[in-house]
Amino acid sequence: MEYGQGNVVLVIDDDEINLIVAKTVLEKTLKCKVVTAASGILGLEIIKQQHVDVVLLDIEMPYMDGFEVLEDIRGNVRVRDIPVIMLTASADKDTIMKVAKLGVAGYIKKPFLPEELSTRVKKFLQMGRRIRHVLVVDEDERVLDFVKKSIESEWSFHVLTASSGLEALDVMKDAEIHLVLLEKELPFLDGQRILDIMQRNEEMQNVPVILMSAHIEAGDETIPGVQGVLDKPFDSSTLHRKVMEVVGRAS
Repeated sequence: MEYGQGNVVLVIDDDEINLIVAKTVLEKTLKCKVVTAASGILGLEIIKQQHVDVVLLDIEMPYMDGFEVLEDIRGNVRVRDIPVIMLTASADKDTIMKVAKLGVAGYIKKPFLPEELSTRVKKFLQMGRRIRHVLVVDEDERVLDFVKKSIESEWSFHVLTASSGLEALDVMKDAEIHLVLLEKELPFLDGQRILDIMQRNEEMQNVPVILMSAHIEAGDETIPGVQGVLDKPFDSSTLHRKVMEVVGRAS
């Protein structure tokens, strides 16, 4: 994937050296456009004026710290889903807990290593901003728990779960879903019928679906709405590869 095709990373930090290092590393390794801001106020102005895919945000800044900037971003409907990676020289327990509660994509301890910086940012440029809310549908609570934890440990997606077809349809009515992992053999309302309903609904018909089953058949991947299949049982690496494949196609 060529990251230079319209991808923009915004780095907000009051330390000029950090801005120069981050810009140099990311532009060289990921071929993306890097925009810098020396204060939270300037950073918020940039976000309002142009498209941004990922934000690297320093916590310790004068006048307006990183937490205040993050609060402003999350309060703006247009930009609240942008992945934000916090930069901090203080990785104490209280700071980490506060960062986790704010639902950020993660944090990087300063001074940061170039490899860690590019790896973290690359992950979110690969995923794009289109996929944010994932619905997992399966009657097996163990599968729901495994898939939810596996996805949320890898990406900053919000994962919702449903243990039946009816519950899944209710979730899709109430929330904007961007990706569905759907068990094929559900009781009462199976995966095929859910796909049929989604295809007849204007708001659901373009949501990519990954079909899960212990009995995947040759024609399953050609079912309308299905963009990938997962043969059960699967491990985390297989799940991650399939999600990346489908999300890359959808972005």
